[in-house]
Amino acid sequence: MQITVLKHRNKISFFSKIKRYKNQIFLCLFLFVISVFFIINSSKYSSILIDGILLYGTKILPGLFPFFFITKIMSSFDILFSFCGHFKFLTKLLFNTPAISFYIFFMSIISGYPMGAKLTTEFYEKGLITKTDAEKILSFCSTSGPMFVIGTVGAGFLKSTTLGLLIFAVHIISSIINGIIFSRIKNKNIETENKAIISPKKTQINTNTLSLEEIMYSTIKSVLIVGGYIVLFYVLIEVLLDLNIFYPLIKLLTLLGLNNLEAMGIISGIVEITKGLSILNNSQNIKLVFILTNGLISFSGISILIQSLTFINKIKINKKLFLLQKITHSIISSAISYLISFIIF
Repeated sequence: MQITVLKHRNKISFFSKIKRYKNQIFLCLFLFVISVFFIINSSKYSSILIDGILLYGTKILPGLFPFFFITKIMSSFDILFSFCGHFKFLTKLLFNTPAISFYIFFMSIISGYPMGAKLTTEFYEKGLITKTDAEKILSFCSTSGPMFVIGTVGAGFLKSTTLGLLIFAVHIISSIINGIIFSRIKNKNIETENKAIISPKKTQINTNTLSLEEIMYSTIKSVLIVGGYIVLFYVLIEVLLDLNIFYPLIKLLTLLGLNNLEAMGIISGIVEITKGLSILNNSQNIKLVFILTNGLISFSGISILIQSLTFINKIKINKKLFLLQKITHSIISSAISYLISFIIF
C-alpha cells in the first residue's frame, strides 16, 4: 500500500513539474526548431547575419559609441547639475519630474535608443531620482536619435532628408505629449525611499580619479549589448518569416486593406525596427509609409524594448507600464503623422 502511494505521489510530482516549467519547455522546443532550420539553411542565414552586422556597424554604431562615451563622462561632472537646475520649472510643470530629467531627455533625443533607459538607470542608482520619477521619465525619454531617423530612415530609406527631419520632429513632439499624459497619472505605490534629490554639493567628484579605462569598458559593454540584440533579431525575423510564424498576422493585416509587403513590414518592424522599415520602404504608398514609419519608430520594436529593459531591470519598474508608454507614444505619433500627411502629400 505504501509503495502504491509513493508511486502516485511521484506521478503527481512529475506532472506538476511539467506544468511549472511548461513555458521553458515550449521555449526550448521553439529554439530547437529554429536551430535546426538555421542549420539546414546555414548559407542563407549566415549571409543575413553578415548583413545585420554590417547594418549595425555602418549605420548605428557610429552614432551610438561616441554618445555613450561622452554621456558617461558628462554624467560625472558637477556642472551637469547646475545646468539642469535652470530647467527645473519647465520639467516640473510639464512632467512633474526633477530637473535632471531635462538632461536625460536632451541626451535621449541626441543619442537615440536606448540612451534614455541607460541614463535613467544610472541616475536612479546614484539616488538622483526615485522609482516613480524613473517611470515618468521613461515615458518621454525613450526616443530615437537624429542619425537614425534623419540619416538612415530619411536620407537612406526614403531618399529624403526633409522627410527625415519631419519624422524626427513628430517623434519628439509626440514623446513630449506622451510624457505630459503619464505625468498626470497618479501612482498608487509612491516610493517613499530616496525622496531627497542629491544636490550638486553632494555629488562632487574628483575628476582626477576618473578612470578612462572604466568609462571605455562601460561604453564598449553597452554598445555590444545593443549590437547583439539588433543582429540577433535581424536574423530571427527572417527565420520566423520563412517558418510562416507571422502568416496569421500578415493575413489579418491584408484583410484590413494593406498589401502583403506593407503587412510584412509592420510585423517585422514590431519585432526589429530597422528590418521592418527597410521592407516597408519598398511600398509605393508614400503617405502610408510616412504614417507607419512614425508609429514604428516611436514604438521602437521588441528588440529595442528588450535592450531598454536590460538597463532598467535594475530599477524594477512596472514593465507593463513601460510597454503601455511605448504603445501610446506610437499611437500619438501615428495620429500626428496622419494629420500632417494631408498637408504634405
